[in-house]
Amino acid sequence: MWAHDGGTIVTTGPVTATTSGAYAYGAYAASGGSITIDQAGSTISASHDDGSAVVATGTGSRIELRNGIGITAVNGAPFSSGYGFPATNSAYISADGCSVTNTRSDGARAAGNSIIELSNGAITIENGSGNIGLGGDGQINANAVVVNVSGPGAYGVSADGIVNLTNGTQIITTGVGFGVTTFGGQINVDASTIRTAAGTGVYSQFSGQVTLANESQVITTGANTYGIDTYDRNTIEILSGSSVTTTGANSAIARLGERTTIAVVDSALQASGAGSAGIVTDGSILTEFSMTNSTLQTASGPALSVTPGALNATVNNSTITSGTELLNVGPTGVLNIDATNSTVTGVATTASGGTAELNLVGSSVWNITGNSSLTHLATQIGSVAQFTPPPSAAGPYKTLTVTNYFGLRGTVGINTHLGSDGSPSDRMIIDGGAGIGSAFYPSTTSAAPVHLPQMTASS
Repeated sequence: MWAHDGGTIVTTGPVTATTSGAYAYGAYAASGGSITIDQAGSTISASHDDGSAVVATGTGSRIELRNGIGITAVNGAPFSSGYGFPATNSAYISADGCSVTNTRSDGARAAGNSIIELSNGAITIENGSGNIGLGGDGQINANAVVVNVSGPGAYGVSADGIVNLTNGTQIITTGVGFGVTTFGGQINVDASTIRTAAGTGVYSQFSGQVTLANESQVITTGANTYGIDTYDRNTIEILSGSSVTTTGANSAIARLGERTTIAVVDSALQASGAGSAGIVTDGSILTEFSMTNSTLQTASGPALSVTPGALNATVNNSTITSGTELLNVGPTGVLNIDATNSTVTGVATTASGGTAELNLVGSSVWNITGNSSLTHLATQIGSVAQFTPPPSAAGPYKTLTVTNYFGLRGTVGINTHLGSDGSPSDRMIIDGGAGIGSAFYPSTTSAAPVHLPQMTASS
């Protein structure tokens, strides 16, 4: 069916539209034409590599589909130009309760200031190789929609424009692919889920913006994957009870490219796979990471890894916990952590040539779980750098080596075994720099705590 030049088609009964030729369309609205199909049991299908089921193009052109219409596009060749339903050149398509099944073709594509609105339906891309569930440089609004894409290199969402995922929308990909991607566009995820079996959850590059809000989730389960991956000037926000979780081995919650900013507020980040990290850098130019009222947890990898790159981490009223390393900084890495009223746990590892600074402010606590090294450590009043207790009075005890220590009336808590000279104890060594200011050094023994006198160190 074809509506054009202001013409209108409104169906009065169930419709079956089937095409099989090249560049043939099941429903086509152009040049201000309008098509409305709202009878249950209607079906629209296209079965050629370059055919599309539903197409709207041109200013004022619109197609409205309602009541569970089935849409099918079957294309034999990968990377074909056929779609389930594209809207181009300021056109409009809406689909409520519709089911779209595509084989080796894209689902919905909005281009050239067009808008596509989807609700209460499903888009399934089968055997896609580089195909896309939702995409384009226009705007797509998906409300309570399930997008399921299978095949290597496939995308649940690939947006140069704006994509809004709301109200329980699910983006699911299987195979090595991407949940949602943006190339300079904007993706807003509200109370919705992105799930990948063997690929990256969120990928953003070239000034892309991605926001997760209202208990949205990103979940990746495959090995060697990223919950979030960015490249060059991106803004990522994780807000209001949202979460990013990776469970595969040797993965990471987020890999941050150059000049990326990621903000986490009232949300949770977790990596539970063997050897999986929290936040890792990928580039030489400064990136920014901040947490407020949030948690970051890794089971067996560094919470913050800067090898190479530069990262400023601001931690407010939050918790960072690692089963191994709180931080790992490589020979060319630069990491600065400002922790305010927060608890951070794990070993600090700083390679020769790297720079790692930890500033503890307010009621912040660093639980030192193993031998550690930092370039700079500052403990301000009320904060504590606390060595965790050894398994027994015999040890083993731990050593913290710092180039510079700034004691601003904070506390360094050590464990010691009182006995003869040379009895084992935790130690803080200032190596090659200076100890400036003052700090309180309470000592805990195997019997009862003993408070040693305040110690002052200066250059």
